[in-house]
This record gives sequence, structure tokens and C-alpha cells, in this order.
Amino acid sequence: MPVYFFGHQYLPGFGSRLQPLGKVNRVTNNGVIQSLKRAPVDSYDLREAVNKAERQMKQGGIINHQATTLIDNNRLPPEQQKVALPGKEGYDFIPVADIIYCQASGSYTHLVLKNNQRLLVSKPLGEIETLLPSSLFERIHHSSIINLTTVSQYRRTNGTYVVMLNGDELVVSRSKKDRLMQLLGIN
Repeated sequence: MPVYFFGHQYLPGFGSRLQPLGKVNRVTNNGVIQSLKRAPVDSYDLREAVNKAERQMKQGGIINHQATTLIDNNRLPPEQQKVALPGKEGYDFIPVADIIYCQASGSYTHLVLKNNQRLLVSKPLGEIETLLPSSLFERIHHSSIINLTTVSQYRRTNGTYVVMLNGDELVVSRSKKDRLMQLLGIN
């Protein structure tokens, strides 16, 4: 059974250990989130670290609002989660279910939303990917991440590509094709 922690999925490994499928984050005693590159992660230790951070935040310790928001947001089903993205005049809070796809443009990322709105965010695609729930989003190319629920067609003519809800066509790389087919239930 997969375990989700800060938007990343972990699968059971040997014994009570979990093998991470994405990067591991931890909340330190003062509520700061740090990336770890260690594996495997013990599921009990992971739960205890999150519980300890929550207790300290509730008891009036050093409160990191970003950490508490992240913990609260990750408790919601993926369809109800929101992501905070830097905009021209501050931050825009976008429901992740409204995102059709994200496309890289150098150090920037273009987000295409269901209401035909297009946002340019000053974050690289890799950073945006870490903010999105892996149960809804999949990278299909080094420059594209799609919302799996917004795919309307999968085509194999003149290469492999997907047609999204808004009619946009996105190329699927050869290395990502088998995984995408499996996630879409084609394989």
C-alpha cells in the first residue's frame, strides 16, 4: 500500500522500510522543511516526524505557516488541493484540479487551466512538479507534465501524443510512453 508524504509517493520495501519514489522532505524541530536524499525511509519514523512537528506547531513553538499549510493541504484529496504560485502582484492559489498541463519554457513554466487561462510562473518545471500530487499529474516529456484526468485522446500516428481537454496536442517521449499507457489503462 503506497504512503503519501508531502505529495510524494512511497511504496513498501523490505520489512517495515519504505522505498521512496520521489524526494523525501522532513520537518525539523523548528518547522522548516528540508530535503533529504536518504533511502530507505522507515514508515514509523516518517509518521512520528510529522506528528512531532504538528504538536510543536500547535503548542506555540516556532510556527512556520508554509509548513502548516503544506501539511493541511496534503491531507485533502488531490482534487481539493491548491497550489500557491508566484504571480505579478503576489501569489495565486490555483486548485490543482483546474490545471490541464504545465510546459517548460527555460526557467519559467506555462500553466494551462480549464478556464482557458494561461499563466507564466517564474519557477522551473521541476519545482512545479514537486508541488503537484503525483496521483493526478504525470510527466510525459522533459518539458511537459499533464493532469491525467484531462486527457481526451491518446494518439500513435506520426509519433505518440495526447490531446488534452482544451484540444492542445502534447508530445509523449518514448521513455514515458509505457508508463503513461499504464496510467491511462491502455496497457
